[in-house]
Amino acid sequence: MTRICLFFICCIALISSGVSYAKANENYAIILAYFQVGDQLDPEFSLSKELFEGHIQHLREGSYNIIGIDDFLGGHASSAKSGHTNVVLTFENASLNTLENIAPILKEAGFPYTLFVTPQNFIGDGAQQILASIAEDPGVTIGFHPNEYKYYDDTAAFEASINRAKSEVRDIIGENPEYFAFPYSLYTKEQMSIINRHDFNAILGQHSGAAMAKDDILPRFTMTENYGSLERFQRILNVTPLVTKDEEPSETVISGDVLNIGFTLDDGDNPEGLSCFLSGKGRVPLQVIGGKRIEIRPELDPEHVRYRLNCILHEGEEGEVVKWKGFLFEVLSPISSSQELNTDEAIPQDELLEPQG
Repeated sequence: MTRICLFFICCIALISSGVSYAKANENYAIILAYFQVGDQLDPEFSLSKELFEGHIQHLREGSYNIIGIDDFLGGHASSAKSGHTNVVLTFENASLNTLENIAPILKEAGFPYTLFVTPQNFIGDGAQQILASIAEDPGVTIGFHPNEYKYYDDTAAFEASINRAKSEVRDIIGENPEYFAFPYSLYTKEQMSIINRHDFNAILGQHSGAAMAKDDILPRFTMTENYGSLERFQRILNVTPLVTKDEEPSETVISGDVLNIGFTLDDGDNPEGLSCFLSGKGRVPLQVIGGKRIEIRPELDPEHVRYRLNCILHEGEEGEVVKWKGFLFEVLSPISSSQELNTDEAIPQDELLEPQG
């Protein structure tokens, strides 16, 4: 049975559509991750075509730079220079049906985008020819997942799947894919080490937040039917980066029944305005060490496996600048470790509401 960790974050005030509050010379982007786009699909992993069209229309009408991931990483677009917010469109575990729905819409809008493909979704000459044809569009970038969209608990099997998937995608598009995304954003240190050896241009996750080109794993806001309303969409587009370093843990799959989280804030940020929220738990206590180091030791629910932690820092005279840092974990406690991973439990989503009081 599908289990969803729902949580409410009272975090965003006085946000107007299309306004950027970037610091001078900051180059950041809001990266959006769509799954399947179409009708009569699982709302936890899809967005209706109508709502997707609404997103694209808002982007066309607002003050946004819709840029390709290569341009973002290459520093060819700066929100500080243009006064517009950079937005990168990506599609997770893209299927043939989704391509048929999104390609005409994005082509008509003139928007670049990145497809992360799972080779098993494109079996057969017909499907592969369609993907190859779309890949020829200079506005389309192809990234990939392992050969199956799942978490691999065996490191050797994971490495074999990466090598096979990379080879199969190369055979379809005629060149090595330069971008990778872990399924469900789940990985161990060993798996990250394997991916780093491939020297990809970037690795993308599903933890939320505004992305900076220097991030080791680029955060993305996931878009699904249950959490893809235009109101939420507009708020997400106004988030700015909360810069951190020395983040722990360095993997998202955690063995045991304890989740110890730590990070150090940027020198310019004051921890007094920081609030962190855990899915299913709400606001969690923070331990501040040395004025900048944040340690979090949340109490976990043995019935849940996946957790989101979102940390929010408001700045500005009326709190209009919203800095955001997200984390995503799967904790394999003695109870949950006996359960099969990544089958039915949806990734907890971010729910953005107006502050109370």
